[in-house]
Amino acid sequence: MLPAGVADQPGGRRADLDVGLEQQTALAASEATLRLPAVSADSVREGRTPLSRLDGVRFLGHTDGVASYRLPSGRYRLTSTLR
Repeated sequence: MLPAGVADQPGGRRADLDVGLEQQTALAASEATLRLPAVSADSVREGRTPLSRLDGVRFLGHTDGVASYRLPSGRYRLTSTLR
């Protein structure tokens, strides 16, 4: 049995994740660090676009099967290829 949000797909398993970061009115800009399992940085996508190519998103690195990003406030519907 796979965890919720994880499905077998052609070419491997895929995780689906909805992320919502609300901007705090007291802060000029809210950000959060996101770390999630992924086979590569380009396998983490918002729609068909690699997450690292979205405006304001900073790719922090990919180590030991985990991709890390700095996200500005907003709503994201992400997919990640796990293997």
